[in-house]
Amino acid sequence: MTKLRPYILGMVAALIATIAIAQVNVVPQVGLVTATLRQVTYSAVALNLPPAASATDIACIAGSSSKTVYVKRISITGTAATLVTAPFTLLRRASVDTGGTAATTTANWANTIAKNDSTNPTATATLISYSANPTINDTSPTYLRSAWTTLPVTSAGTSIRPIEWFFSSGLSFDQEAILRGTAQQLCINLNATSITTGLIHADIQWIEQ
Repeated sequence: MTKLRPYILGMVAALIATIAIAQVNVVPQVGLVTATLRQVTYSAVALNLPPAASATDIACIAGSSSKTVYVKRISITGTAATLVTAPFTLLRRASVDTGGTAATTTANWANTIAKNDSTNPTATATLISYSANPTINDTSPTYLRSAWTTLPVTSAGTSIRPIEWFFSSGLSFDQEAILRGTAQQLCINLNATSITTGLIHADIQWIEQ
């Protein structure tokens, strides 16, 4: 019995942890089996975004005046007229960009915001992607992610493995990239790199609470 005690205690601890996770923010009711809560989730994509010459911020998401925005994932890929290796960096700014030229149609991910569940309320985060560089008002940003990637020639019809930045998934307890208030903004930045006749594809997923 003494040898079995650590095993039994471990099983009990695991069971308690499982029950706690399954009932987060849920008031238990008699006869009701609870499960992990689904969170209100949104997605957006920028398709064939043509970055400016000496591109700086090419796509941004700003926070909300009514909710906290939690960015969970960003993915980036693309092509160019000539082979080029470019640095993509994700920055958090304390004040939003102004000016610039917003991309049109589906190149601007502001125009493709989707509710992962059609019954979700309208998203409150503000998105924009740029075909001409904006004015950057925060010159001391927080650097969250960065990766180099080589963009293949558009006419070659080849593809690359996308840059994928995951901030939280499954039952992990690490924090997402969080935006609090409308002054905070996450931006994908190209560090003044010129991509000849470039076409960037980017997608984003976030939740609002």
